[in-house]
Amino acid sequence: MGLVYFLGAGFSAAYGLPMMNQFFPFARQCPLLDDNQRRFLAEVQRFAHMGVRLVNISRNNMEEMLSFLEMAEQGGQVPDRIRALSRHADNAVPPSEMLKRIIAAVYGPLTIDTAHWQYLARYAAATFALDGSDPAAGLAQVRSGTLIPGPTRSIQPQRMTIITTNYDLCIEVQLLRFNRLRVRLVGNWVSSSGNPQGKGENAEASIYDSESPVTLLRLHGAVNWGIASQIGLDGKLQYDFRVVSHLDPKDRLPWAIKSDLYGAESTTPFLVAPTILKHQADGPYAEQWREAAKALAKARHVIFVGYSFPESDAYMRYFLGASLSENVDLESIIIVDPRADEIVGRLAANRGYGPHFVDMLRPYGRRWDE
Repeated sequence: MGLVYFLGAGFSAAYGLPMMNQFFPFARQCPLLDDNQRRFLAEVQRFAHMGVRLVNISRNNMEEMLSFLEMAEQGGQVPDRIRALSRHADNAVPPSEMLKRIIAAVYGPLTIDTAHWQYLARYAAATFALDGSDPAAGLAQVRSGTLIPGPTRSIQPQRMTIITTNYDLCIEVQLLRFNRLRVRLVGNWVSSSGNPQGKGENAEASIYDSESPVTLLRLHGAVNWGIASQIGLDGKLQYDFRVVSHLDPKDRLPWAIKSDLYGAESTTPFLVAPTILKHQADGPYAEQWREAAKALAKARHVIFVGYSFPESDAYMRYFLGASLSENVDLESIIIVDPRADEIVGRLAANRGYGPHFVDMLRPYGRRWDE
């Protein structure tokens, strides 16, 4: 069964992480940010709010505010007060780099207790059809409230692809907690232990496995990605990025969700800032997008979890259309979201998607974890 899951910010909300319109108040409470970073965020908000007189900018949406800042940066119009606060370890850095450090500090650490992980695991098993069942049947159980509570069991999951626009490691952690299931990460990367694509590592020490039936594609990077270019003997660039891949032996959770990783001396995470120009077609990102297109072209079921199809994300609309255009085997497009019915209605009304796409939409109007 060709299963492709597409995760948006709504998926990670179950783990206590903020949506785009919740980011700024959430970040102000983040204990890993210093006073300078908080002042930086406040000035970004102030700058964007001044633009409300000229363009329609949401006073709460992070993507719109950062897009305004990005356009100003490209035009050389970033105010001096913001540049003065764009510093790391006493060195001036571009505002975009400062933002990436802040984003990682907000979305990286996870502190959910064990009981809640187990609670989420039951719903993850149904939502992601980890037992090899029809995903629609499992989602129907979740939607109707008839999902049977009980301890999770060890199973052999079916092959699937998970595409995510999120930076966090929630899906990796949940799969590890459910069945110690690791994921296959594509691309030319080096693990935290120095092995290309994690090969040769102790299988019990990494969150990734090149033989895993679950492939994870990260379109915008991750909190545990960093730049690590290396020139080979032939003079060519061998590796594009490094991945903090090892587990903490105490609790079998990724080291990259521990707050220790986000200290003052940590490197800039390899992320795409959430702006209108967020698509990246070069470096490690290019392979993520190519593999995502291939997976969608072969999918029988595409399940969107917590992705609201924002009208501002025009690139994704064309990407989905191009990737699915010749897929004659596609049977359903499932939307799992509290506002699923509203989303389907909007997609049908605004003509952003064609009739064939709309006809296949199946709304499941609730949070995946409830």
